[in-house]
Amino acid sequence: MPAEIGDRGTCAFVRSARTQPVRSLGRVLQRRPRSRGFLHRPAFRHAKLFLAHKPLRLRPRIKQLHPPPQTQIIGSSLRGGSLWGVANFSSSIPMPHASCSSQTLCLPSAVDPLLTLCQIVGGFVTVSPCLSCLVFASPLVSEPMAIIALFSAILGIVFWLDSFEVFEPAFKYLPPVIWAYFVPMLCTTVGLTPAESPVYDWMSAYLLPFSLFLLMVTVDLKAILRLGPMALFMMCAGTLGIIVGGPVVFALFGPFFEDPVAWKGFAALSGSWIGGTANMVAMKQSFGTPDSTLGPLLVVDVVAGYGWMGVLIFLSAYQAHFDDWIQADTSAMDRLNEKMKNMEDQLRPVTLRDLALMIGLALAATVAAKTIGATMPEIGTADATVISTDTWAILLVVTGGLLLSFTPLQEMENAGASRLGYFALYLLLTSIGAKADLAAVLDVPLYLLAGVLWILIHIAFLLAAARMVKAPLFFVATGSMANVGGAASAPIVAGVYLPAMAPVGLLMGVAGYILGIYAALGCGWLIGLVAV
Repeated sequence: MPAEIGDRGTCAFVRSARTQPVRSLGRVLQRRPRSRGFLHRPAFRHAKLFLAHKPLRLRPRIKQLHPPPQTQIIGSSLRGGSLWGVANFSSSIPMPHASCSSQTLCLPSAVDPLLTLCQIVGGFVTVSPCLSCLVFASPLVSEPMAIIALFSAILGIVFWLDSFEVFEPAFKYLPPVIWAYFVPMLCTTVGLTPAESPVYDWMSAYLLPFSLFLLMVTVDLKAILRLGPMALFMMCAGTLGIIVGGPVVFALFGPFFEDPVAWKGFAALSGSWIGGTANMVAMKQSFGTPDSTLGPLLVVDVVAGYGWMGVLIFLSAYQAHFDDWIQADTSAMDRLNEKMKNMEDQLRPVTLRDLALMIGLALAATVAAKTIGATMPEIGTADATVISTDTWAILLVVTGGLLLSFTPLQEMENAGASRLGYFALYLLLTSIGAKADLAAVLDVPLYLLAGVLWILIHIAFLLAAARMVKAPLFFVATGSMANVGGAASAPIVAGVYLPAMAPVGLLMGVAGYILGIYAALGCGWLIGLVAV
């Protein structure tokens, strides 16, 4: 390009023999006459700065970048000793992301040219990155203990906010378990935490059996059996609806999913809908569900699962009409309600002895289960592994915990052992949310339709069972939530129908945990057969 190079202030510039105004940008500026923008300054109206020999001084934490030869500054204005302008990067030249280590392109293929505001100071240019670069160049929190501390703080803040009445509407339909998913997911999206870290694998490997052991060793199986045949029958009917609905839904929608291992995501979702979140994590480990596959299923779990919870809460106002229509037998429910009113709270303050016993036993059981499970053979086909070494570890720790629940160790619940287990479980959920692919939400509509149909099949089985045994709506709703929501949601629904019966919902939810470990494995195996 024939031109003369000179200096004006601190900025080198080139006056080109051929100039071409940026008409589209000029029209934008002309709509704001009070702004004396860079195209309105006569001295620099036709200035073009050719900075191929100058590196770009980018914003902090963003890499320095040399522009391609076609990089130009079109139009400019002097502001406080600096020259402001518009950088025109020709879309024919690949321009890597300023804030990314990968060689992805800043330039959308449909945009030509891309205009980026920049500031020229001392011959260098500070460029405003494109929208996709408006995240941290590298994760601010990447050290393992710092990640655990951050996720623990997130859980603490979530449960602290849950204690305020002003936030009650937000947590009524979206309990803390949902926020444990999505807050870390947003942290990863903005670059605060990494999408991959060795600490995530460690948390998945050890926190899950740790939490499951504490949840199972504190189970009162005798109290669950005292719920009566009607309550257990309705819960099992809901479980059967999930088991049958899973392969049926995947047979209908499976051919339309682009993900070749989408069936593993549905297998994990079956765990969530047969006992709750702990079983979903267990099935994810058992079937080796990729994090990218699990992303859209998390959204389905929230929208379809907790949407159904909202419907059940709404129907509580009409339980008398439902009971009259179905000619329900409420005698069993009345007897159970009377027992629950007479129950005394046996919780006591936790002591150092309690903590040492709970943590020591849970850690020992976790390591022992993983060591023994690693020696067990895998069961399944080449395309679908039903029982892996991780599955053996989970089955061992759950079965061992249930056997110990018949011993005096079950009294650890009085010191809050299950609450320690829930904290470990929720901390594990934060790592799952941090690994989830938020871009997979674009695939949600088809997944969501499949999830809604799955819930409808579950409802059909519940209504048929209620008609068969004349069960009141209370057992229909609580049995459904014991499956779909687990112990975190079943007490909420039970308390809405009959406040004194909230403990019944908790017991049914715990029963769902126990049943779901085994039933979800069968459901996932059936889904795998349909996929193959």
